[in-house]
Amino acid sequence: MAMGDTTENLRLTNSIRVERARHEAVDRERSAQAQSPYLSQMTTYRGRTRALDHTKLMQDPKMQDWASIPGVRRYLPTNVPDGGAYINVNIIRYKRDADYLSTTPYDGGSKYNDEVCINNWVQERRDKNYKSGFHPKEIRRGGRFTTEYSNRFLPSSPDYVDRVTSTYNNTSRFQGLSRIGPTGIADPVFPKKAYETSGEHVFYVKDGFGVNMHQDHTSDAKRGSFWVGTAAPSEHDTITHSTLRREQLEFQRRCASEDPRSQVLMRNKPLPFESEGTLKIREGLRATNKWEGTWKTIYQSDHLDYSRRPATVS
Repeated sequence: MAMGDTTENLRLTNSIRVERARHEAVDRERSAQAQSPYLSQMTTYRGRTRALDHTKLMQDPKMQDWASIPGVRRYLPTNVPDGGAYINVNIIRYKRDADYLSTTPYDGGSKYNDEVCINNWVQERRDKNYKSGFHPKEIRRGGRFTTEYSNRFLPSSPDYVDRVTSTYNNTSRFQGLSRIGPTGIADPVFPKKAYETSGEHVFYVKDGFGVNMHQDHTSDAKRGSFWVGTAAPSEHDTITHSTLRREQLEFQRRCASEDPRSQVLMRNKPLPFESEGTLKIREGLRATNKWEGTWKTIYQSDHLDYSRRPATVS
């Protein structure tokens, strides 16, 4: 009886040992074929992340590129010092999405884009009374006296703004362009359609101003007209050129048909007012000016330049 029990126990123990060995062999085989946890994370991350299209980096500003993923390029100028790829912002404010925390090393940390920054700490606590300006040390003057250069950083005085606005609205030089109303928005001069077809005005924008992204322009009221006709009619003259150029009065002009001396003198080429150095400088400036004379109107007739008309009509 005891002998049978012993044999039964041996058989049971042996079967358990064999079964366990078989299980361990299967587990060893499976683990040899399996990926490590790190590699499985890499596979998941690569599956979720869109491949970077290098052709669109400079065209599409919404594209996630190497600068915006780690947050090197900021959405807003802040006073947060950037220490490499990680940014010291309030982590509670981060947008929680599938890629909120990536365990992949050297991934550049958490995302920092415009969606993240909407509720950012810096935006919520920004200084409402901040006025842009400059520090005297930036201009190397230390506040000893103001110069023309340092005045560029200060807002224009109200007197100057009033003077410019009244000149633009009330002087005959700007009659054909457009008037600035009390709202600060330029309204086209009547007749209504003249400014579109004359070619004397440039429409920089076809979009109106407002909350909508694309506004319709079926009527004149819906059309953004702030920039109409504000292009400079000609390039700025140099000081030498504008100071020494003069327009002769009627009786000072030569008449080739009546005066034989004038007939001879009118055939001579007049000397330029400028020195050779001034001419060389101006030609060099024009040669390097990328946008010199390249703009064209998109309307029917070409731009007519009336800025050189004489004081009297001959």
